[in-house]
Amino acid sequence: MVILLVDDTPVIRKLLIENILGDHTIIEAENGQDAQEKIQQSALNVDLVITDFSMPLMDGLELAKWMKEIYPSIPVILMSTMKREEYHPADVFLLKFEGFDDFSNVLIRLFPKTKE
Repeated sequence: MVILLVDDTPVIRKLLIENILGDHTIIEAENGQDAQEKIQQSALNVDLVITDFSMPLMDGLELAKWMKEIYPSIPVILMSTMKREEYHPADVFLLKFEGFDDFSNVLIRLFPKTKE
């Protein structure tokens, strides 16, 4: 699975990759604008976007809206250190880091037909 991981904090990206996402192909982006460029320029087909809520230049909510307009079939997970009631149009909201305890079940929910 190819995951576009968007977070303006390099340490957070590194921790997520090393502890949770290591089995997947990761494309890293620093903010929403960087993510837009990377997804449009990537030779890889992105399967999932995981984005931070609060970032400079373009936040995660703006990125999720853009993704749903341009790439509506790609699921978007919005993450934050604070609980958010409003995360639409993202498909899933996860708290950093405890929300990722259930990451495998989130993937099953987002990709029910994917074979292990």
